[in-house]
Amino acid sequence: MTIEFKGLRIRRKWDGVLEGELEIAGDYGNSRLNLTEDLCTSILAICADSITAAAAEIAEHMKSEAARIGVISGQAIESTDGSHCDGL
Repeated sequence: MTIEFKGLRIRRKWDGVLEGELEIAGDYGNSRLNLTEDLCTSILAICADSITAAAAEIAEHMKSEAARIGVISGQAIESTDGSHCDGL
């Protein structure tokens, strides 16, 4: 029997409580399971290091890309043909 993981959603409600849903599909249909706050906390604890590492890698790529662009804050950037680009 095949079970396909379709998605996981965890969010914090306005009152601070975590809530989540796990969606799976299988040979006999689809199912969406509500997750308790304890399960949401456990899942986030397991994923936290990977999420942090991925965010750090994305930030490094963004810094590298920004360094190559040469943006000057608050000023128009001159193009090679002498015109400028407003609104950057």
